[in-house]
Amino acid sequence: MFLFKQDLKNLMLQIYYELDHIEPAFSMVDSYKHFLSNTNEVSDSLKKFSVNYLNYYFKLLKIKSGQSKEQASYYKSRIEKEKEVVNKNWLLEKAEELDR
Repeated sequence: MFLFKQDLKNLMLQIYYELDHIEPAFSMVDSYKHFLSNTNEVSDSLKKFSVNYLNYYFKLLKIKSGQSKEQASYYKSRIEKEKEVVNKNWLLEKAEELDR
């Protein structure tokens, strides 16, 4: 059931983020990127949505963990404009939380 792999990975990333499991989250991002680059089970268009999600997730995770001094508001505005990203509402919510 390859369709569930991405959903499961997305959910695991959200859980790690919410529970402040920073190191497992970084590891999962890396694992997920390798999965997407090496699999033929996912179409290129779906890969793009997931890769965009991972990029924004990674940036927000770095801000949350204190490894980045970038402003969450910058990413919030970028996510709002992004059309090809999964879990857009969740990303926007987390960017808003970090911006406060």
